[in-house]
Amino acid sequence: MKMKKTKSLFLALSLCLSALTSNVLATWNMEFIVLSYEDKGLYKVSGINLDAVHIGNLGVQGDFWGLVAVSEERVYTIDRTPNKLYTVSIKDAAIISSVQLDQDVFVNTRGFDVSPDGIMYGVLPGMQLRTINPETGETTFLTNITGAKTIESIAFSPEGTLYAVGSPTSKIYSNTLYQLDLNSGSLSLINSMSVSDIDTLTFAPDGYLYGTDSLAGVVADLYQIHPVTGALTNLGSTGVTEADGLLAVPEPATVLLVGLGGLALRRRRRG
Repeated sequence: MKMKKTKSLFLALSLCLSALTSNVLATWNMEFIVLSYEDKGLYKVSGINLDAVHIGNLGVQGDFWGLVAVSEERVYTIDRTPNKLYTVSIKDAAIISSVQLDQDVFVNTRGFDVSPDGIMYGVLPGMQLRTINPETGETTFLTNITGAKTIESIAFSPEGTLYAVGSPTSKIYSNTLYQLDLNSGSLSLINSMSVSDIDTLTFAPDGYLYGTDSLAGVVADLYQIHPVTGALTNLGSTGVTEADGLLAVPEPATVLLVGLGGLALRRRRRG
């Protein structure tokens, strides 16, 4: 009887270790595209040491913020001064095109992402939720966002859940994780996070959210955020100063590991 219990315990521990290892390896194989506000540069950050490789600079000065995937080779970013949406190459950070938005993007209240069905949503102007036509810059009002004083970034999961970081009391710092209802605009509290501020947010193939804090002149750390509990893990320095945009990019190794281990973790979290 003791032998059977020992074997059962060993098997359970092995399964837990295997799932944990798969999740950690998936993070190690993750690649992130990071936008530096300081030098207007794009960087690839990847590997266990979060090695940063400079892709190139945007080539123009501006109040750039945010990164959203267009394709495997292109990303969107927004210049908040002229309120323009830019399409940028991931290969060399060259600006491909730009379009004038018909609404003002606030400095401290903002956010945009593309849903799994291909619709771009934005928080602009102020606490309004709108769809954005990336070809024309035209926006369509959907609803007012309620339940927080400010929102600073949003990110969709592959299943269509919209997450947001913001604050119930401050317009400067975002330390709270929410779910945002697309129909009503209401924010559902997930949890307060153990960090003073998260300025960027992206949903990664391993089933976790990731974020950075953008402070002037400070090299940003990368945080892994549990989408159900809001629990935060500091993964270390990105090597990028004043990170104002963050995008998780799946790699073949990551996709494989998520299929083997990350998927099992996501199934357990749903239950």
